[in-house]
Amino acid sequence: MKSSEACPVGFEALRVHAGNVAGEYFDSLSALTEWSSGTAVPAVWSERFASLQALFMPPRPTDAVDYQQALLWRTQNTAIELFTATVGVAASTLDPLVRISCYEFRAALGTAISSVSLHVVDRRRDAVHIIDAVEARQWRLPVVFLCGLLEAHFPKHYSEDPILGDAVRRDLQAVGVPMRSTAQKQAEEQFLFDMALTRATELLVLSYSQLNGKGEPNLASFLLDRAKPYRIEAAAAIKPHPSRERAGEPIAVIADEALLSDMAKRHSVLSPTKVETFLNCPWQFFAGRTLRLKERPAPPWERLDLRAQGTIGHAVFEVVFRDGASVEEAFDRVFREKCKASQVPDGYRTEAIRMELLHGVEQLVKDARLHARKGTVSLFEEKFEFDLGNGVRVAGQIDRLDFDKQRNAVVFDYKYKRKTRIDLTARENETGKRVQSGLYLAALQQMGYKPAGMVYAGFKRESSVSGWVLPGIHNELQSVASQEHMQEVAATARETTFRVFDEIASGRIQPSPVDARTCEWCNFIAVCRVEAVAEAAVAGEADGA
Repeated sequence: MKSSEACPVGFEALRVHAGNVAGEYFDSLSALTEWSSGTAVPAVWSERFASLQALFMPPRPTDAVDYQQALLWRTQNTAIELFTATVGVAASTLDPLVRISCYEFRAALGTAISSVSLHVVDRRRDAVHIIDAVEARQWRLPVVFLCGLLEAHFPKHYSEDPILGDAVRRDLQAVGVPMRSTAQKQAEEQFLFDMALTRATELLVLSYSQLNGKGEPNLASFLLDRAKPYRIEAAAAIKPHPSRERAGEPIAVIADEALLSDMAKRHSVLSPTKVETFLNCPWQFFAGRTLRLKERPAPPWERLDLRAQGTIGHAVFEVVFRDGASVEEAFDRVFREKCKASQVPDGYRTEAIRMELLHGVEQLVKDARLHARKGTVSLFEEKFEFDLGNGVRVAGQIDRLDFDKQRNAVVFDYKYKRKTRIDLTARENETGKRVQSGLYLAALQQMGYKPAGMVYAGFKRESSVSGWVLPGIHNELQSVASQEHMQEVAATARETTFRVFDEIASGRIQPSPVDARTCEWCNFIAVCRVEAVAEAAVAGEADGA
């Protein structure tokens, strides 16, 4: 038949053009055309549909096939057996004495097929079947491994919803709306755990990973006590021996004189943030500040990160404390502008962040300890730049600066952190791990003020303060310190900044994080060669094994 000719339609035309290639097969199919007319009782239709399995002609099995091919053959065989059984089920749902058409029986068969699942028997001996706790409720197995028993993972820990709290959920339950409270969710998790303990008939193994991905100890689930009595077997420490010696890592340093000169010029003006970034990890500073690498934009739902939330809080505090604006009005305007600029969509997560952030902002604004004293002047987002010495200049921006007629000045720096983190920030400025406080105090002197205090104000979920002020100034802060102490903080920051500049100018770019846990949130971890190691105690245990 030529391609330009019209292709005949219909079963008979198809058989004619097939010729002798599949004549017997088409003869067997021709009997099916009679099913479209006439009626029969369900038992007859059951026999007819069950005979359809003879029309399926799979290839002859061969030896030495891979697992996927063998699984395909088993699946086909299981599907045929299940189809035959389902045909009988469909017939049993119909009146055995009433004659029906093929269309009616096929509709009943379709309903029956949609209600069954195809389960292929897995005869592998090198595989473990994995089911979740919900699925495990209907199984009884000889041996069960219940793994991942970490606190807050399984059983999962639920916190009260910030929008639909438990009180609201109970009210909705009273009028017939199915809303589970936090206690009900916790009870369900406990029920799943208790049920999972009863699924084994011979052996039940409870396990959890001793260390997380950073080599830190994990916390076992508190519900493990509900499984007592049991026998504890500690996991054996494993320390594989390398198959070959690994070449030493190249020294991460820039040695080219032209590049070193360029780096010294590029970073001749340092900010407290830049210095602290280098202190945290020289490679992070090199990638972000020297190479100026940028991470790809976050997904729309994740753009309200902690940095963005802190930026919103700073902008609100400036408007409220400077202009006396309403907290809610200023917050709503700034929050909407930030979401619009970052293209953050409306939704549950956005609203949850908005409510939590607004609560923290309101707590700080209401905190009388942070109100300006009578007779003082407040400056906001005050920029500065001065010569620190040794060819290093420092530039930055102070969130808020309060000074009196004697030009005694107190710096307020807002941080979107909890109380514990605020206290830690202040302590790290005293030990030289951070330099912001010392450089800000030095900046006050260069700006013609008398350094009288440095205060960190946290506003994450609550209002918190930490820092140092001279006696008689802002006594409400209860953070009294001597002039000598603040001078020591400034001197420590000065020496640390000089050391950082020297290391930058010498080309040090080696990945060396102060805290390996921060690597998890580093934007440049994908192009970093740092390796996290287990804690010393764990390493010692492995060596002794």
